[in-house]
Amino acid sequence: MDCLSLVIKPVSGECNLGCSYCFYAGVAERRRAGAAGRMSGPTLEETVRGALGLAKRHVCFNFQGGEPTLAGLPFFEEYCELTRRYRADGQEIVNAIQTNGTLLDEDWALFLKRNAFLVGLSLDGPREIHDSCRKSPSGEGSAAQALAGLHLLREYAVPHNLLCVVTERSVRKPEEVYEFFSALGERHLQFIPLIPQKAATESDEARMDYVMAYASFLISTFELWRRDLHRGKYTSVRLFENLLGMAMGYPPESCDLAGHCSLSPVVESDGSMYPCDFFVDERWLLGSASEDGVERCLGGERAREFVRESFNKGRVCRDCRFSRVCAGGCRRYREGLRPDGRNILCEAFQKFYGYALPLVSEIAADEGALTRIKRFHEGKDNT
Repeated sequence: MDCLSLVIKPVSGECNLGCSYCFYAGVAERRRAGAAGRMSGPTLEETVRGALGLAKRHVCFNFQGGEPTLAGLPFFEEYCELTRRYRADGQEIVNAIQTNGTLLDEDWALFLKRNAFLVGLSLDGPREIHDSCRKSPSGEGSAAQALAGLHLLREYAVPHNLLCVVTERSVRKPEEVYEFFSALGERHLQFIPLIPQKAATESDEARMDYVMAYASFLISTFELWRRDLHRGKYTSVRLFENLLGMAMGYPPESCDLAGHCSLSPVVESDGSMYPCDFFVDERWLLGSASEDGVERCLGGERAREFVRESFNKGRVCRDCRFSRVCAGGCRRYREGLRPDGRNILCEAFQKFYGYALPLVSEIAADEGALTRIKRFHEGKDNT
């Protein structure tokens, strides 16, 4: 194996916030083994050693939660020491962490900068939108702390991007949300639709209300993105850049557009491994990174079965005119959620793709626009 990207859950689902839409809350407790607690030093060492021994060229360690900073700086210092110990000559290591930002301080900022971490920070938009869902256990909003964390990342020049969940409140305010990030000067964004917590029927009015509002959100945000591109102030939005790359003949970077699952393995804090952050249930337990080893977990029949099953889609998806782009979308948004097996956001994506794909093709043929995007990613765009 040349490359491997591994998600590590150092504190499992433990978090200092209680976000209303969190899909990982309580996941560990629902497993037979119960809550996994915090990752031990030996489990961390076996995980790092196994990953670096398996992937010969490139390994990305992405720490998520819960809230991974709860593991503490000493845990991450130990991790960095282990990567130095087990890294082979010529092997590239990428460090990444997804955080709510509320626990960041100067010591964290210095550490993240010194060790070249890419930080994904969760921020759902203006304070009233963010605070409506992202609250402390006592019910207080977390926007002020998250923005303070963002300020530290900027002050210490820590590379970062923002992840924004499109909530039932923000889905109707695309301009307000986009312009909020623009005013902050943040130009690496990812918008994430709400993850469904239960199955729906075709007559579920509440679901359809969100779905169609999400279609409008995507279209409005796309137009703001396109406006900025043509004005010379470019903002990277993950979905739109993936569509542009696909229009130019490149494979999608985002797995939800690939048409099938690949392994995006997760190591829980007790060492148990799963094929994807969305599938950390008993059925898809691959083994233990600390007891069985990373290579054996990823090379087993359960891992192959997970990938094989992802190719199974209903006829509605196969016959859809957007199948070459959408490919059914993320499996998490399909399995067991609708009677016909379609993506629960299908109508939103059909409307959005019908509007946006011809315009994406125009951008793909626009040398000036492509040059501006290239310069942005090379760090040569100073607007």
